[in-house]
Amino acid sequence: MNVIIEVYMKLVKNLSKIKGFNGWMIAKAEFKTAQLNNCTAVVQTEKTETLRQRSNYSAIASKAVHNGIEYMLIMHIARPCRDSLAENTAASISIKGDYLFTLKYTNKDIKQFIKDSGDSNYIHQTNTPVVPGFLIFRDIINKLSLEKMHESCVNTGQINCIMYFKTPAFADESIDLFKTDNSRFELILSKRKAMYGKGIYNRRS
Repeated sequence: MNVIIEVYMKLVKNLSKIKGFNGWMIAKAEFKTAQLNNCTAVVQTEKTETLRQRSNYSAIASKAVHNGIEYMLIMHIARPCRDSLAENTAASISIKGDYLFTLKYTNKDIKQFIKDSGDSNYIHQTNTPVVPGFLIFRDIINKLSLEKMHESCVNTGQINCIMYFKTPAFADESIDLFKTDNSRFELILSKRKAMYGKGIYNRRS
C-alpha cells in the first residue's frame, strides 16, 4: 500500500467514528494533498471537523499532516430518499470518452473494507450490500495515479480528486471508468447502463 492510500485509509477511519449518520449516503467526496511550506513534521497529526450540518446534509473533513504533506478528505453526505437504494436503470446512456478500467466488489471485499475502515453503516451489511463510496473512491485515486491521468499529480504528489455519486452500486456490479478529457472521468454501471458518478482528478492548485 502506498503512502497516499495508507493515509487515506486513516482519514476514512476517522470519519467512520462519527456517529449519527447510519443509513446516510455519500453525495460527494474530495481528497486533496499538498506540500506545506516550511513544514518538517515527521509525526502524523490528525484533525476531524464538521464543516456544515443540516437536517438532511452534512459536510465533514478529516485532515492529517505527515512528513510535511497535508492530506484532507471531505465527505458530503445526505439522508437518502425512500427510493435511493433501488437498483435504478436507464434505457440508454451516452458514454463519451476512453475506457480505462473496471471496478467490481464482492461481499468479501466489502466486509474486508468495513473491517479495515470501521464503517458501521448498515447499508453495507445487508444481503445485497451497497458498495462503500470510500472503497470505490480509494481505488479510483490509486488507479488514476497508476494510469498517470494527470502526470503533474504523480510527479509532485499534489492531488485534487473530487467525485460526485449519482446512484448506489451493489456487490458484484461492474463499474466502468471512462476518461472524458485530461482530468475528468465518468463511471457507468455497465449492466444497468446507469451513471454511477463523475469526477475530476488533477493537480491541487
